[in-house]
Amino acid sequence: MATDSIAATAPDTVLSAQEVQSFERDGFVFPAAALDPQAATDLRRIVEDILRDNPGLCDVAVVPYTPHRGIATEGLHGGEALFQFAIHPTVLKAVRDLLGPDVILWGGEILHKAPHSGRPSDWHQDCIVQTLRPEPGRTRDNLRGVNVWIAVEDVDAGNACLQFVPGTSGRGLLDHNLSQKDPTSMDSFPFTLNLEGLPLDTAVDGVLPGGHFSIHDLYAVHGSRPNTSDRRRIALTFRYLDARDAFDRNFSTVYGNAHTMRAGRPIWLVLGENRNPANNFIIGHEYLEELDRMAEERRIELARR
Repeated sequence: MATDSIAATAPDTVLSAQEVQSFERDGFVFPAAALDPQAATDLRRIVEDILRDNPGLCDVAVVPYTPHRGIATEGLHGGEALFQFAIHPTVLKAVRDLLGPDVILWGGEILHKAPHSGRPSDWHQDCIVQTLRPEPGRTRDNLRGVNVWIAVEDVDAGNACLQFVPGTSGRGLLDHNLSQKDPTSMDSFPFTLNLEGLPLDTAVDGVLPGGHFSIHDLYAVHGSRPNTSDRRRIALTFRYLDARDAFDRNFSTVYGNAHTMRAGRPIWLVLGENRNPANNFIIGHEYLEELDRMAEERRIELARR
């Protein structure tokens, strides 16, 4: 697999001290590090296969790195081929540089904006959906988690790259209002962010060559414009959580049927040790033995470095 070919040579630290400082200050970072060229090529090919094998795929495909088989309520046909990128050593080490040694993979998407699609992604925070819980007794209320956003192909302002508002991750959870969108739709974000006081004029474009990625905090305000170009915009995202916090399968939500889907979702310990007994790594893992093995092998490998 693409990840295995570079595991022995990937450095322990992926982000520079300046990049870590940039993330802590702004809530996002565009690392100089990227997928190796072969992995980037493999990613493009696999995504093309998935688009072909899942006709009618909506703009947002949730947990695309798991196969749609057995009792699974999420995932895609052939999605397991994407799992290698969730545990790619460059990605995991970059996440470790920001979150620390103990990390859980709990979510992700394929995000596809077709050419000349008029749909923007409204300004929002990823922490608005109450799927996660901070460790009890911690001195902070905020979760510690990040979203890794991998550009499958070149992304710029022309084809609707992400935009980030610097410094908003330090404000905690902001006010979001329930919108008039269908709350049961998985490709619709049913909240509108209260924009009062936000310095939207300072927003930074997340311009990325294919195979490169950005990382943003769960509390960083971000969004994207409509794609008015002749090019599609397609990305693969992975969401990671400090293993002291918990993936809560009993959360309340306005997402309707999406609650049941997330409650049965598989999560993986991908770095270090689980520090919260509320995390369950058994639910949702039926028929996923191969992915379990891959995650455990990578976890053990990176623990030795």
